[in-house]
Amino acid sequence: IYVMNMDGSSQRNISNDKSNNNYVSCSAKGDLVAFVSDRDGNEEIYTMNPDGSGAKRLTNDPGRDIHPYITPDGKTILFNSTRASSANFEIYSINTDGTNLKRLTKSGDEKTCARLSPDGSKIVYLEGSVSLHNDEIVVTDANGQSARNVTKSAAAEGWPVWSPDGQRIYYCSDDSGTFCIYEMKPDGSGKKRITNVQSPFMDARPEISRDGRKLLFNRQVTNANGKNTIAIYLKTIG
Repeated sequence: IYVMNMDGSSQRNISNDKSNNNYVSCSAKGDLVAFVSDRDGNEEIYTMNPDGSGAKRLTNDPGRDIHPYITPDGKTILFNSTRASSANFEIYSINTDGTNLKRLTKSGDEKTCARLSPDGSKIVYLEGSVSLHNDEIVVTDANGQSARNVTKSAAAEGWPVWSPDGQRIYYCSDDSGTFCIYEMKPDGSGKKRITNVQSPFMDARPEISRDGRKLLFNRQVTNANGKNTIAIYLKTIG
């Protein structure tokens, strides 16, 4: 795990160990980092300070725990786990101090990438199942109830995130033939493509700045030998 300045300079390794460390989430205040690591034998949720100090393990289960997301108030982490099933991920929450573990969904379909809305009333996540045929974006109440599929398309979607004002959802989709970044309203209306690339390029994993004016995302290219190269891009959107 690395941190760097917004212009890409001063890249610094803050994990500094030989395990796999990924799925990073930073708190709104910038004072806490949540991430996944297999340093203790399997994938678990950890937190640490922004300089890499004070690493703390929050979960302890043989199942996979991935995709941590620190909620806007900095008090809770949403994550996905297979602890209740060997096959499917469900949405859980846990306090940033490791207490008050809760399971929020129990449908049996695969659920990942859960994000709490800025006002704390909704959760957006990615759902995949045999009946859906591909990953779709779902919005539910904060307690995991009243789930609504808001994309309902033949395309595959991924990695949904809220705008800072909660009025839009940013996500990636291959609706154009390759993955690009899109935005839409929380009810699925007003869909708009934000990036425009063609194969072999793919854009994914959007993040929005707190002022809602900059889009951070990954751009992947697959060369003729099948090797993937991924870079970080920053785009002004407002």
